[in-house]
Amino acid sequence: VETFPVSENIHRDHILDRSLVPARVDPGVAREAQRLAVALARALDVTGLLAVEFFVRRDGSLLVNEMAP
Repeated sequence: VETFPVSENIHRDHILDRSLVPARVDPGVAREAQRLAVALARALDVTGLLAVEFFVRRDGSLLVNEMAP
């Protein structure tokens, strides 16, 4: 299993305008996002690519918003 660097999406008028790589988040948040994404892929027995979108809460915790195989 490999992960891509965590990216950050910036929206303008509710439309994706830019994606920044790496994301401007605490390294611990990025590691947790990668750990959760791998755990989800394993739990779902994914073969291939799985994109996982998270929301970062003010306290640094993560919420899964959506996944795309």
